[in-house]
Amino acid sequence: MKKLTLAVAICLGLAACKTTGPVDNRFSHRWQWLGYLAGDDIRELCGLGSQDRLRLIYNADFNKETRTYDFVASSGGGADLTSQRWVGSASILITGGNINDGIDAQSAVARVDASGMAELVGLLDYSDFYGPPPVGTTLRSDDFFWSGVACLDGEFHIQAYPRTKLNQVEFAGFLEIHDPLRVPLPPVVLKDLPALSALRQQGSFDNSDLPGALYYAAEVTEQAISGRWLN
Repeated sequence: MKKLTLAVAICLGLAACKTTGPVDNRFSHRWQWLGYLAGDDIRELCGLGSQDRLRLIYNADFNKETRTYDFVASSGGGADLTSQRWVGSASILITGGNINDGIDAQSAVARVDASGMAELVGLLDYSDFYGPPPVGTTLRSDDFFWSGVACLDGEFHIQAYPRTKLNQVEFAGFLEIHDPLRVPLPPVVLKDLPALSALRQQGSFDNSDLPGALYYAAEVTEQAISGRWLN
């Protein structure tokens, strides 16, 4: 079984166009999210002798809920977990005179000990995380999927679990248990999806309940998750 030590870089500010860690503010999504999804920061720093890193993302219909998990190695084989949660673009409201209350992610950190990390490594293995990704798959923001990027032993790796492969994910329960936010993952609710071409032509995507919604699609290749905004 692969040995996995984990680290994550520090997030850049809102004005930056390139993310180096969790995207912690919804206003920054337009500039940072696709790079974060692709793991551009992890790829850039990945090489011989570099620290291993892991990022797992649960897209539960992007504009309704998104969950992210970034790990950083710590002494003794454990790791520090940074967990973040966004709930709906409709939540971007000025609350108590502070707009950040509506646009900032819910975020928390926790320590995962060495035995916990060993368990996660095994669950990733059972989930075929280290196997080839589903090349040719299109990940859609209005759908449900898991994705992951990692630098392992100096090699960059990606994985994706679209709706047809969600049953392969064995690590979701582990993340729920160790998530310091203590908020259950939203259940999968699959629906019929319109053609991407139709979405591009519908400025508001007929989602009046989601003002300010953002929509994207990402293509999975052997070594990349390449996203593009649809609106």
